[in-house]
This record gives sequence, C-alpha cells and structure tokens, in this order.
Amino acid sequence: MKEQEIKILQAKDADLKHILFVDKAAFGSDEKANLTASLIKDHSAQPVISFLAFDNHNAVGYAIFASAKVEGWHQSDHVSILAPLAVIPEYRNSEVDKLLMEEGIKKLKQMGTEMVFVFGDPEHYKKLGFVPEAESFGFAPPPVLADQRREKWMVQALTLKGLSKNVGTLVTSEFMNKNEFWQL
Repeated sequence: MKEQEIKILQAKDADLKHILFVDKAAFGSDEKANLTASLIKDHSAQPVISFLAFDNHNAVGYAIFASAKVEGWHQSDHVSILAPLAVIPEYRNSEVDKLLMEEGIKKLKQMGTEMVFVFGDPEHYKKLGFVPEAESFGFAPPPVLADQRREKWMVQALTLKGLSKNVGTLVTSEFMNKNEFWQL
C-alpha cells in the first residue's frame, strides 16, 4: 500500500455502512459499531463531521469529530471532540490515521473550530498533534471521564484563540455522557 493510494473523503449519510464496517474490523464488536452509529445520529453532537479513508473502493479507516463546548468559555467559541478514530488492523502501521486527522483539522479550521479534544493513548495521539493532560491547560474532561487516567485527556489548539482563556469543563453530547461510550 502506498500513501497516495489512500483517498480521504468527507462522509455522507449513505456512508454509515462503511463506518460501521471499519468499526467492526477495528474493534471486533457490533456493540462498538452500534455506539458509533448512535453518536452520529445524536442531535446534541451536531454538527458531526466524519471522514473516511479508502484504499481503492475499500473503507480502511474513519475519523468522527463531534461538536462540544467548554463550560466557562463564551458560547460563540467552537470546540470539537475526536471520537472515535478507527483504522482496520491491516492499515494500522500506515499513515491512514494521520491523513484522516489532517483532513479533519483542515475542515474544522474552515468551520472556525478553536480546539479539538480526544481521550486516548497519549503516545499515539501526540504523533497526531495532541498535547496530553488537557486539564493542566485548564480544560477538565467531561464528568463521565473524571476518574480516568488524566494523561489520556488531550487537546490540540487550532487557533491562537484556542490557547487563550483556558478554563472550563468540556461538555459533550448527551450520548457521549454515557459510560459505555468511553470504555476503551
């Protein structure tokens, strides 16, 4: 597989089947795929922006960015949360996750998004531009993650404004406030 063979496209409603295929292959569970489908349909997470990676016509990865807000920040500020990013096992050592993130960040910047948060493996997400321990910058995780390992709570500023006035708790969509969504 060569990097130039991978195409990243913004997902449409009709692409849900591709996202669920990747989910099942990446996480080995229909349960996880059902959680992802529920997130995409959650009105409180809108706008949900999804990107799919294809090798020829085969879906090999996806990234979903859901809308969120920081309690304590101005209502006009825009933040997002990456949840989830998945790549099928055969492509995990490729650049698929990086390509998905690059396209996602480009779109989020166009939309005026200030910051992106993620809860995940610090070693992996540092390579994608995230800084561990977002709480040390003044951004507490959603209450559902309060008892989790703090180094997994990460942030990436997309603008200079995203680095200023850092204080508040991330408020995610209704569906993301459920414990089962965060079981890694």
